[in-house]
Amino acid sequence: MFFANKRVSQTTIRRIMHEHIKIADVSYIKFHGLRHSCASRMINAGLSPLLVSKHLRHASVKETLDTYSHIFPNETVNMIDNIFIN
Repeated sequence: MFFANKRVSQTTIRRIMHEHIKIADVSYIKFHGLRHSCASRMINAGLSPLLVSKHLRHASVKETLDTYSHIFPNETVNMIDNIFIN
């Protein structure tokens, strides 16, 4: 993400991340939190669980759904509406 084809220490990554957080004037987030933020944004943008799973390199779609199922609450509502109302 930060360095193309170079090995860098965790300390360097954290330092640069903290610098960018200050520059952007956003709330602090742990590095792993970026992964969850990315997944949440992908789900909210309407990407399928399969695509999210592949992007995150999960072993299966089940892992993605188990981790992020709370973000999909409207999926069930839309499904029920489509079955019984339309």
